[in-house]
Amino acid sequence: AGAYSATGAASCTSCDAGKSSAAASDACAMCPAGRASSAGASACDDCETGAYSATGAASCTACEAGKVAAQPGSSECVACVALHDKAYTSLDGEASCGRATQGFYWDAIVQAPRECPDGATCDSPEGTVLATIAIKPDYYRLALSSTQVYKCGTGNCLGGLGNTTTCREGSGGVLCAVCDDKYYLKSPSEDEGDGSRDDDDD
Repeated sequence: AGAYSATGAASCTSCDAGKSSAAASDACAMCPAGRASSAGASACDDCETGAYSATGAASCTACEAGKVAAQPGSSECVACVALHDKAYTSLDGEASCGRATQGFYWDAIVQAPRECPDGATCDSPEGTVLATIAIKPDYYRLALSSTQVYKCGTGNCLGGLGNTTTCREGSGGVLCAVCDDKYYLKSPSEDEGDGSRDDDDD
């Protein structure tokens, strides 16, 4: 197996990669699309999910980002946008469209993408999830598990990625509206862009 011989041959010849043969064969057969083999193979193997092959392939090729092969033995990869819509995508070699494109985040509860909330950015190269939503300056999110993003009227909200949403020095709490000792909350007209002030400034 994995070799062949013509009539009267003194020895058998190993099959090339991308071909296979059973025992006592007089020729090697090309691997069909969706399967592949190394040299000297007695059978062609199915490509794993997330990969594909053309006829006579020595190895399978991983699907490129944005395309998937959901079944073993696939002869092609299918675009996520064709299976779902523009909000779905995948990384190289993945079997399902389980990631969100830019402008969306992946909701693990419903297993589907959702539009990025106002005041946030969803542009992770590997697909944004709820915990990695980036909050813009002047906005605030209460927790990594929260889908709500609030406008921050104090001028103290610096934004941030994931759980690193930060407040301006001297402030903290919800919406960065709680002042530390020696600080007080001032109106934007006092000093636009900085909502906290050291009470020793005067």
